[in-house]
Amino acid sequence: MTVSLIKSDLVPRRLAPQDLHLAAVLTLIRESFAGMDGRIDPPSSMHTLTLADLSDAKHEVWVIGTPPLACMVLTPQADTIYLGKLAVTPTMRGRGLTRIMVAQAAQRARALTLLAITLQTRIELIENQQIFFTPWLSRGRTDRPPRLCTPDVDNLHDGCTAMIAHLTILLVFQLVGEVAARALHLPLPGPVIGMVLLFVTFMVVPRLAAITSTARVLLTNLSLLFVPAGVGVVGHLGTFGTEGPALAAAILGSTVLAILAGVGAFLGVARLVRR
Repeated sequence: MTVSLIKSDLVPRRLAPQDLHLAAVLTLIRESFAGMDGRIDPPSSMHTLTLADLSDAKHEVWVIGTPPLACMVLTPQADTIYLGKLAVTPTMRGRGLTRIMVAQAAQRARALTLLAITLQTRIELIENQQIFFTPWLSRGRTDRPPRLCTPDVDNLHDGCTAMIAHLTILLVFQLVGEVAARALHLPLPGPVIGMVLLFVTFMVVPRLAAITSTARVLLTNLSLLFVPAGVGVVGHLGTFGTEGPALAAAILGSTVLAILAGVGAFLGVARLVRR
């Protein structure tokens, strides 16, 4: 069956939590995702999806057409809007409905001042990856959908370029902290001062929080930063042989003092909060 659409039919609309079309949305999702059965492990979450889930106020359900020909579920999060359950009825695929829905998601992200659109696709579903990472999603203008999962909706960067920019910001704040600590003879490490300045800047310029995506990658691979220290230890094994007890006592003592200082700070802040 061929469906003819006019321009007004292609405008996404948001369904209310108790909209009667939610049942049709649930059916569309199940029919569209049915082809994944047997291909992905674990199975799709659509098997446990219910009308109550779609009616949850934390989600935004958007559709095109009546009855729904395409749908998606948007979930605003800390610094991103999660795009899930994007489905198009089989007879309407290849007609640009996915593009329209992603553009709507980008518009919602801007309206909510969120920094990214995030979606996930299973590694087994190669055809989905090809759809979601076509050139019109990977790079483009602000009047087109942003690259999915980039940290900036309005300014579309290639992933590598964005990471370089984020690392530069982190290093600049560290440099500023080092200069301030040495120039003002402050009893604080430069990186700590830089971190405080970065935190204050986050409060003034919330969009700068886009660097959190790169920061998470650094934290995930933080153990790699200990490799140079390990090499240094091997190079000074002789020193460890002669000064081993003193070094062990210093390490153990500083560790205990750091733990006690952390506990003290926590208890102090807790008392202030109670007041």
